[in-house]
Amino acid sequence: MNRYLTLISIVLMAGIATAAETPTAPNGIAFIKGYETWQVIAPSYRPDKDHLRVILGNNTAVQALTKGIRPFPDGTIMAKVAWTTRKHPKFPVAVEPDKFVQVEFMIKDAKKYSATGGWGFARFTGPDLKPYGKDAGFVSECYGCHLPVIEFTVVDSGQGLAPEVMQRLYESFYSTKADGMGIGLSLCRSIVESHLGRMKAENIYNGAEVTGCCFSFWIPVTEPGSSAAPLTRR
Repeated sequence: MNRYLTLISIVLMAGIATAAETPTAPNGIAFIKGYETWQVIAPSYRPDKDHLRVILGNNTAVQALTKGIRPFPDGTIMAKVAWTTRKHPKFPVAVEPDKFVQVEFMIKDAKKYSATGGWGFARFTGPDLKPYGKDAGFVSECYGCHLPVIEFTVVDSGQGLAPEVMQRLYESFYSTKADGMGIGLSLCRSIVESHLGRMKAENIYNGAEVTGCCFSFWIPVTEPGSSAAPLTRR
């Protein structure tokens, strides 16, 4: 376990430039230095973006999770780090982190961030840690990802999606059919995301064999601005 955590720490710090001035998000939340040393809460993979992610938490977050304290107390901070992936050179069916994409922070302060369920959000992208969002309104997008949701799923038992198809799945006017228009999934995702939802597609495996494909989308059941506590979506 110690070796695993050490490896995670090395990957977290690799490729992230140290800014001369602390980057600050449009809502006033500054980049949090030292998050790389926090405890790992969970790893995850997001197939629609081909991102490998790790969620970390400060001591307050870890204590709350360990003791089952809900809602999370003020002072809880979680960081979610994302990288692109590459195939492992000696184990092609496995992937490993490649380039740093972004780090997102969730900060619990029930009074200060009451409009977004008691949580403040900030995202910093690329090696130069560029703050995400044109203005403070970007938090509605972040909050929408952490609201309780209703999920719809369609599963088949076909041959699944090839990697090159998966990468271009939502690209407008891309189709694997000779007479396809290539706008269906792109339009579907636009509609879902306009309601602060998300859509994903992933192959289903039985061991190394692809046995089908699963399409899912989910949308929030509570509108932004309510007092509902957000979920820690992975």
